[in-house]
Amino acid sequence: MENGLFVLVAEDDLDDVEVLKMIFTQYFPDWHCHFVTNGQNVIDFLKERYAQGKPVSFVLSDINMPVKDGITTLAELRATMEYKQLPFIGLSTTIFPPILDRFMQLGGNAFFQKPESMDDYVQILKQISEKINQAQN
Repeated sequence: MENGLFVLVAEDDLDDVEVLKMIFTQYFPDWHCHFVTNGQNVIDFLKERYAQGKPVSFVLSDINMPVKDGITTLAELRATMEYKQLPFIGLSTTIFPPILDRFMQLGGNAFFQKPESMDDYVQILKQISEKINQAQN
């Protein structure tokens, strides 16, 4: 049995992946994180994990990714009963109102502009952690 949160991270930028790994290790050591590079990998991983009876605490997803982007991934998850309530957090370098609107219409839980500093990333992840913990209690 895993203690702490299990986070599925979808990010295709290797620099961002390395920053997130450092942050998770240093600031959120009880979180279990799995990294994938696109939305199709998110869908595939969730199917496999849920088939094993192991839920995911939340998905942290880049919006602009190859193969399947974050918006398409969110739409597919929300169309599947098993994942309708799975918290889905979006990240993007820039926030375009039409994309943000679509994200929220599809049932995304929160959307953040990718921060420029590690400290800002930590603050965002602390906000997410607080919201997830509140929802679980």
